[in-house]
Amino acid sequence: MIHFGRLWLSDRFLDAGIDNYNTKQYQTAKENLNISAWININEPAYRMLAHVCTEIGDENCTEDNYNKAINVDPSNDSPWYNLATHYEDRQNLDKAMQTYRRAIKLKPNDPSTLNNIARLYILQNNVNEAKKNLNNAEKQLNSNTDPILVAAIFKNKGWISYKLKSYEEAKEYLKASKDMDKSIVATDCLLAQVSEGLKQPAKEYWRQCIFLAGSDVSRPEVMNW
Repeated sequence: MIHFGRLWLSDRFLDAGIDNYNTKQYQTAKENLNISAWININEPAYRMLAHVCTEIGDENCTEDNYNKAINVDPSNDSPWYNLATHYEDRQNLDKAMQTYRRAIKLKPNDPSTLNNIARLYILQNNVNEAKKNLNNAEKQLNSNTDPILVAAIFKNKGWISYKLKSYEEAKEYLKASKDMDKSIVATDCLLAQVSEGLKQPAKEYWRQCIFLAGSDVSRPEVMNW
C-alpha cells in the first residue's frame, strides 16, 4: 500500500508540474517535478524538468535532466531524441549526430529523427547518407503525419537537389515545403538560390530569407546564406 501511495503522490506532482509548464509557471513547475522525481524516480519527470530548464535558459540543467531520464529508461527513444535536439540547437553537431544515432537504434523508422540526421549529413556534405535517411523518412509518412515535419523533409530534399544542381527538382520540393509550412526560413533562402540557378527572379525569396532569418539564428546554414 505504501508503494502505491508513493506512486500516486509522485504522479500528482508530475501532473501539477506539467500543468505549471503549460501555463509558463516554470519555477513552480521545476519545484513540483523535482518533488515527483524525489518521491519516485521516473523518466517523465526528468524529461519535463529538462524542458523547463530549456525555457529558463539553464543549458546545464537541461542536459543533466535528459541524461537522468536516459539513465532511468535507456530503452526509451524520446529523451535521446530530445537531448540530440538540445545539442543541435546549440550547434554541437557531433554530439547531436551521436545522440540521434542512439535514438534511431531504438526507433529505426521515426521520420523526425531520420530527417534531423539527414540535415546533419547535408551540413557535412554527405549527400548519399542524407538521401538515404530522407528516403526512409518519406516512406514513413501518412495522412496523419504532422505537416510541419513533412515540410521539413521536403525542404531537406530540395536542399540536396540544390546541392546537386538539380534546380527544377529542388524548386518542386521547396515549393511543396512552402505550401505546407511558410515559416521555415531555410526554404525561402534555398528558393532564392535555386531561382538564381534557374536565372529566375529571386528578390522576393531573398527578402523573406533576410526578414525572417532572425527567428532561425540557431541554424548555421541560414546565417551563412
